[in-house]
Amino acid sequence: MDKERLIIDKFSNSFIGDDGAVVAHERSRWVYSKDLFCEGTHFLAGWLSMEEIARKAMLVNLSDAVAMNAKPKFALLGLGLPKNTSADQISALRKGFADICDEYGVTIIGGDTIGSDKILLSVTIISQLRGKAVLRSGAKKGDLVAFTGELGGSLKGLRTLLNGGRIAS
Repeated sequence: MDKERLIIDKFSNSFIGDDGAVVAHERSRWVYSKDLFCEGTHFLAGWLSMEEIARKAMLVNLSDAVAMNAKPKFALLGLGLPKNTSADQISALRKGFADICDEYGVTIIGGDTIGSDKILLSVTIISQLRGKAVLRSGAKKGDLVAFTGELGGSLKGLRTLLNGGRIAS
């Protein structure tokens, strides 16, 4: 059993889905999802610009909501930034988040910022469920599986970067 599954099992309850928690409130059902995007784990310094880091962090989270059949509405951001982060880098980070939020109709409604040794981004997406929640755990043989991009493309890009190469953004 991997550590993520072990942790999820320790906190298991009726709300937890595959990519987000489904919560009923009055007449609406909401999906809450969160991901972390951390320097040294998900990317290395110099691989991406601050704008690209923010865009990727937001897109990863939006995809979780969409995969569950939910329309992303709101985002909460947690930012851990090194002391030497410049005003221009912060502006680029803001632009990356804002561009994706504008494109997908998402409003950033708050969050928190701390000092950190590395760049750490936490994104929480609050989405409105469109009908029935789609969970990976409900998949069965014969179901249609859809994907975007090229299968294996992420691994290919990672290997290129680890070998000192560059990839197109």
